[in-house]
Amino acid sequence: MFNNNNDNKNNESDKSVSNKTDSKSLDVRSDDKSGVESTAKEVETDEYKWGPNEGVYDPSTDEGNTSELIGFKYPQYFTRRYKQMGFKRAVNIIKDDLSLLKEGRIHRAPYEQPFPHQVDIAIFGGGIIGSSIAYFLKQRAPQSFTCAVIERDPTYTRASTTQSIGGIRQQFSLKENIMMSMYGIDFLRDVKKHLSVLDNEPPDVSFHPHGYLVLATNSGAQQLVENHKLQTDLGAYVELYTPDRLKEKFPWLNTDGIAIGSYGVQNEGWFDPWALLLAMKTKAQTLGVEYLQADILDFNIKSEVNVELSTDQSGDAIQRVNHVIVRQPDGYVKQLEFAMGIVCCGANSAFIADKLEYGKKRGIRSHLLPVEPRKRYVYVFNAPDGPGIDFPLLIDPSSAYCRREGLGGNFICGRNPSDSEEPDVSNLDVDYSYFDSHIYPQLAHRVPSFGSAKLKGAWSGYYEYNTLDQNPIIGRDLYYGICFRPVCWRPATD
Repeated sequence: MFNNNNDNKNNESDKSVSNKTDSKSLDVRSDDKSGVESTAKEVETDEYKWGPNEGVYDPSTDEGNTSELIGFKYPQYFTRRYKQMGFKRAVNIIKDDLSLLKEGRIHRAPYEQPFPHQVDIAIFGGGIIGSSIAYFLKQRAPQSFTCAVIERDPTYTRASTTQSIGGIRQQFSLKENIMMSMYGIDFLRDVKKHLSVLDNEPPDVSFHPHGYLVLATNSGAQQLVENHKLQTDLGAYVELYTPDRLKEKFPWLNTDGIAIGSYGVQNEGWFDPWALLLAMKTKAQTLGVEYLQADILDFNIKSEVNVELSTDQSGDAIQRVNHVIVRQPDGYVKQLEFAMGIVCCGANSAFIADKLEYGKKRGIRSHLLPVEPRKRYVYVFNAPDGPGIDFPLLIDPSSAYCRREGLGGNFICGRNPSDSEEPDVSNLDVDYSYFDSHIYPQLAHRVPSFGSAKLKGAWSGYYEYNTLDQNPIIGRDLYYGICFRPVCWRPATD
């Protein structure tokens, strides 16, 4: 998390700019077709319509650009003209308040809240990761700090959370993942107690307590045994089954080629990810968290040029960041100051890292954030003769998986593709042939009663993929003190 002091001296920049140099800045509204070039006079009359890297800003024409702003990537966001817009905004807020009173209302609706200029904690990304962090922070100290979540799509139509199958399991090979899942399952069991809101119905996340059944051939059997030892040492309820035991417990299962199976007896299953996200967000809002609909454009990084020891070990200017520049749905651009920032953008976290100059600088920032989007397909099929209520979330050695959806013979399935099979991530189009060629044959072989299955639909979503070891990245950023959490809570969002 960004943990810089709230002294307006924090920022990062690959283009350190002084108030005496040209600084590319501020873009016109997204619906403005008049072009990107503008004069200083136009900037003065339309300050709020400009954002980073759109138009031309000449600091020599701006009487408000003082020496205090040397080093900021976008100094124009601190000029007197910009601050005067804040006065006009205050006048407009008063007018809005008076209009509310005329309507007989006392409080604003959430979507009517004005955009804040400053918060203690800014969370970038409002999916299950960002919303859960906001909830847990505020739940511990509701009145101690201000917190805002910046989310570009409040409908979550393309969010990884809502496109997931909502599985939660303990069967991991890393201690931290297992422990997070064990905590997550306890939270889900008491979700009504944790996330209930006064005057609202208690949230129902439709948790189904059915275990994962992970199957392995001879080549993967030893790894499954080692994982099982770690899981049970940590208190997970997981059992190993021989092929005979598998056949006895799951008579619908074809055990050909299977050497061993690992079954989560307790504390695994699946839930409605959309319901959990909505409940988490609603609870966070009641605790005082603000949700701001906006696109992140850039960070107003500050290069320290007027202090001693202003260079880092690489010889570059030390940079800090406490300001994010965003564009609201109406096209207007705002700057938000924060003391601490938490990155929760999932598959898009690399975009944030790029704006923070990772991969563009020397030293620590010479490396890219190893998180990229991977597209995953989820298919829905109907098999009227398929297994019933005892069907677990099945993971075949081919990496094809399947779980029951309701009691009407419907099933959800998918597969983790090999590197050579990775689909194009530029869109969310579904490849229906992938089901016929890579998923259905494996599932029909493993569960013969799926032989008459008929495909009913499909969707796709982005999975945040850590190219180093496929594990969550949690902790304080080594340069800015930012907390990158692109895949935090992953066990709850598989």
